[in-house]
Amino acid sequence: MNNIKKDIEELRCRKPSNSLGYTISAFSIWYGIFNVQNDFYLLGRIEPYLQHIVPIPIIGYCLIVTGMLKFFGIITNNTLARKIGIWSLTGMWSGLFALALTFSFGTGYPHATYLFNGLALVICLMVSFKGDYKE
Repeated sequence: MNNIKKDIEELRCRKPSNSLGYTISAFSIWYGIFNVQNDFYLLGRIEPYLQHIVPIPIIGYCLIVTGMLKFFGIITNNTLARKIGIWSLTGMWSGLFALALTFSFGTGYPHATYLFNGLALVICLMVSFKGDYKE
């Protein structure tokens, strides 16, 4: 009887769905793979300021690794992996958003990349603010 109460309490505290977590991890993995396979075209051509700060391959591989970490944390219900994954993804997407916004309006040639990065950042923040970090 005690185990049933414990299971019911655990299920009650559990969030119903991690669809946004799956979405942002798959989206980040896809974006990283796309940049790796296409000679880092999107990051290198659309966000040229980034080339002088950090090597472009590192950004693509970091997106893949952090997306996989978040995905692994969701599947295995590993709280630490989910925390590190979403915090890392939020930091990466916020940096990409800031650079895309600066490049779009700072050079006088607006480009819609900041909307793409902004959408990913909003999804990351929604997952982060949900804060399902119970052990």
